[in-house]
Amino acid sequence: MRQPATTGGISCHGRDSLRAFTMMIDSGDNSSFQPDPLMGVWQGHISDTFTPAYSTPFTIETNATWQENPGHSPRYYLRLDQSVVNVRPWDPGTIAWRLEASTPWSFQVRAVSPECDEKNPCTSASTPAVAAGRYEDAGQHSGVATVVPTAAWKTSRLSISSSEHGWATVLTHPLAGVGAFRFDWYICAGDWSQANEFAEHVGRE
Repeated sequence: MRQPATTGGISCHGRDSLRAFTMMIDSGDNSSFQPDPLMGVWQGHISDTFTPAYSTPFTIETNATWQENPGHSPRYYLRLDQSVVNVRPWDPGTIAWRLEASTPWSFQVRAVSPECDEKNPCTSASTPAVAAGRYEDAGQHSGVATVVPTAAWKTSRLSISSSEHGWATVLTHPLAGVGAFRFDWYICAGDWSQANEFAEHVGRE
């Protein structure tokens, strides 16, 4: 759509943390078909360039902090602690959530643990954490992975979808009216073996 999600505010505490508030965006024009659609806001004013219902009934708060890497190289991974709030009173039902990541085109070596796809999904009960990434080298030493602990999701359907230079961890979870859901996940640069070990570590917590 070439329109940004509206960010309501960002606060930083030196190099230790970053916080952002964002209005999640819908995938199309007037796709919510609500009698009282939300309007886009830009620089404190209703924007004529945002179509009605382009903004969804969900706001998201992201707290980004550093998490020590037990493998020590790099010393820290990036932790994203996110809260999504449904500002409307009704329940939209079970939602498929996509936690997406992308890498440069040169990162062609795919890594996933465990293998969960749309045809053979995993569950929170069977998979405490899932890791996925892409790497420049066959030894999987130089690249980026995401690690998603699944206990908070209590999902019965977890899968990894891949593209040519990215991937998404897809999980189902409901979000009640005037309710919130909080979860965290991690961006792990460096060696795949350390990211995979880190996934096992957070899955036990």
